[in-house]
Amino acid sequence: MTSSSVLFERCVLIGYAMDLILFCNQIIVIMEDKINIYQTADEEATAKLKAAMLKLNLSARAYDRILKVARTIADLDHSENVETRHISEAINYRNLDREGWMI
Repeated sequence: MTSSSVLFERCVLIGYAMDLILFCNQIIVIMEDKINIYQTADEEATAKLKAAMLKLNLSARAYDRILKVARTIADLDHSENVETRHISEAINYRNLDREGWMI
């Protein structure tokens, strides 16, 4: 292998790496937009969710799912912000899911 072909292959790999970095940056921007959707919860609702996380020993995934369900409930309620009652209802649905009520 000549030095020029090695240099060419390195340049190609650097190009692929740069493309990957740009792609990852685009994904981060998209995720930040999604996160901002869920940041519309008021302080009381956020405190209630944090208390439920500690009391029920919920995971980070459960936290995210509860926020998504609460956002859906708020949308169905034609509410711009996620309120405490929406968080409470989403937590109740999560508890039903954990108890295996469909058995």
